[in-house]
Amino acid sequence: MAKEVKTESAEKMVTVFIPREKGSNEASMFVSVNSRTFYVPIGKNVEVPECVANVIKTSQEAADEAYRNSQALAKD
Repeated sequence: MAKEVKTESAEKMVTVFIPREKGSNEASMFVSVNSRTFYVPIGKNVEVPECVANVIKTSQEAADEAYRNSQALAKD
């Protein structure tokens, strides 16, 4: 998911890709970290600060876990 990129700023930048969800018209994902806000495009490789990449990764992991839990409950 993350490709390290060095920039002149002190902040480490990484490349992320947020896949499009079937049936969704969303063009970007809103991310807020320590009062800084970002709109990260969906369906494109983009460079973001590492802290933003971590939030996106955590969000995707939580969504995957929620889906697995809902599928397990549907089987019962």
